[in-house]
Amino acid sequence: MYVEDCAQRFRISVDELFDAIIGKVSVEKRTLEVFSSLIQSELNFAADLSPRRAAGLAHDALCKRGIFDPRELRDALLKKLEATMREKLMPEADDPEKVLSYLNIILATHPHKLHEAEKAALAKSITIYDTEEPLPELWQSDTPLVTSSRNIYGVYPEGLNTWEERFVRFLDSAPGDTALWWHRNTPYDEWSVNVEMDNGDGFYPDFIIGVKGRKTEQNALLVDTKFNYEKEPEKVLAKHQTYGRVMILTLDDAKRWMVVTWDAKREKPVAETEFSFVDLAGF
Repeated sequence: MYVEDCAQRFRISVDELFDAIIGKVSVEKRTLEVFSSLIQSELNFAADLSPRRAAGLAHDALCKRGIFDPRELRDALLKKLEATMREKLMPEADDPEKVLSYLNIILATHPHKLHEAEKAALAKSITIYDTEEPLPELWQSDTPLVTSSRNIYGVYPEGLNTWEERFVRFLDSAPGDTALWWHRNTPYDEWSVNVEMDNGDGFYPDFIIGVKGRKTEQNALLVDTKFNYEKEPEKVLAKHQTYGRVMILTLDDAKRWMVVTWDAKREKPVAETEFSFVDLAGF
C-alpha cells in the first residue's frame, strides 16, 4: 500500500516527459581558466544519456534509501508513468519497453523527485504513539550526582559521554531564559522519544530541551550531538511529527557548537552555522 502511495506522489511534468523522450539530460559544463584559476559554468547544455547508463542510475535511485523493495517500487512507478502518458495522449504508453526507458531517464535525471515521494509516503504511514510510561517522578542513582541548574531532575545523569556532558554544561551556563530545561533522552526506555528517519529506521536523539517561545508541545526541541555526522545523513533530515526537526550539533576545531544542516546542492550534511540560543525557537 505504501509503495503505491509513493508512486502516486511521484509527479512528472510535461517537460520531464519531453526530455525523457528525446533522451537528453541537462548537465553543468565547467571550464577551468588556466591563468586565472577561475571556473566558468555553462548550464543546461544537453548531453546524450545512454540507455545502459540511465538504467544504472535509475537502479541506484530505487535502491538508495532502502525504504521500499526496489522491484515493487519500479513496477508501481511504471504504472503511474503509463497512466500519465495516456493522460497526455502519448502513443508510447502502449509500449512497455519505452515506458521503462522513459522512467529510467526520469529517475536518472531527477532522483530527488523519488526521494521526496518516498519521504511523503513514509510520513503518511507514521503513527505517533504515546510512551508506554511517563517520565519517572524521581531520578534514582546509587552514587551521588552533580547538581544541574536546568536539568528537569536537577542533576547531571550518569553515563554522559564527553560531548554530551560538555553540551549540557553549556546549556546550564547559557545566559537568559531561552533554554528553560533539558532532559537526557535515554534509549529504549518506556518513556523515551524515538524519531523515525527517511529510511524507515528510528533513533533516539540525545536530549530534549525546553525552549522559550518554541511552538511545539511543551516547547520541546530534540537535539543530538554527533561526531561523524557525514555518515548519518538521515539524522540530519529527521523530523518528529510532534516536536519538529531534530537539531544535529557537532564541535568544530575551535570547539564551537555548530548546527549541521542539509546542503541540497551538494546532497550532503554540512556544519557551517554556529549554534545560537536566539535561533532555537524558530529551528
